[in-house]
Amino acid sequence: NEGWAPDWNNGKYDKYFPWFYLDGGSSGFRYDVCADWLSASTAGSRLCFKSSELAKYAGTQFLDVYKKFMVIQ
Repeated sequence: NEGWAPDWNNGKYDKYFPWFYLDGGSSGFRYDVCADWLSASTAGSRLCFKSSELAKYAGTQFLDVYKKFMVIQ
């Protein structure tokens, strides 16, 4: 994240995170899209990025790491 830390008390700046798709078919677990997340969201805190480009990079580059973290096997 290049030294950037999200300020959860400041809704002026968007925070981005990779979004994944899991299906029972042949494609399995894959990166799907990047979404922005405003600090006013009711969702809990999560690993986020300062730009959509960084979120997309992390979601595609570290797909196996995200899968191990997010999918119960």
